[in-house]
Amino acid sequence: MNKIKVVFTIVFMFVFSTNIFALCNDQELVDSAEKIKVEFIEDSDFEIISKDANGNEVKTNIDRQFAYVLSFTPYNEDLLIGAVDSIDNELVPAVYHALYKSPVIGSGVHYEPKKYEIYIYSQKKDSCYGELLRTMEYTVPEYNTFSSSDFCKDNPNISECAIQYDTSKLTEERINELKRTTEISNMTFIEKALYNVKRYWYFILIPILLISIYYVVKIVSYRKKASRIWKRKYL
Repeated sequence: MNKIKVVFTIVFMFVFSTNIFALCNDQELVDSAEKIKVEFIEDSDFEIISKDANGNEVKTNIDRQFAYVLSFTPYNEDLLIGAVDSIDNELVPAVYHALYKSPVIGSGVHYEPKKYEIYIYSQKKDSCYGELLRTMEYTVPEYNTFSSSDFCKDNPNISECAIQYDTSKLTEERINELKRTTEISNMTFIEKALYNVKRYWYFILIPILLISIYYVVKIVSYRKKASRIWKRKYL
């Protein structure tokens, strides 16, 4: 596998260094290059199911290799894709990955933004071979350390727990708000009611006090009035 990768890289470097300013007349190939989109995918463990010589199902677990991958779709075997990033500053070829069904470039964790200069070449031997068809740029933010917190392990689907989430938006106030909101959403109806009573007790107490004061004033006023009438009548 390593030999294949080395050979692939050498071939790519050869293509990379030739015909950069050539124009391709194969419009279908050019259009295919223009349709390529970059997708950020957090890498994960996966399982491959195959069959042995006896037809029995065999499951093979593959551990994650990267923190994330950049996937290039739709897949076209006539296109060769590679990128140079701003941290390593090395040419990395996109290699087809069976799980993602597309060429991918993998990366480990980085604590500063990583900018990719992406190059798409033709590797169609009978048409525009080695010609540069398109260049792209794609930037991945610095690694979101909050994503590895216990909170995110329990709530992996929250957008702020994505490893590529913009960390400049993750203030301490925002994190506390997330934790509080998530805690409330997991409460039962009674627990939510008690929580709201504890949190907003003054909104409940103040109207009660105002109403109580109002009726106390009314009662006192009524008693004073009744006392004056009684005195005039009987004294």
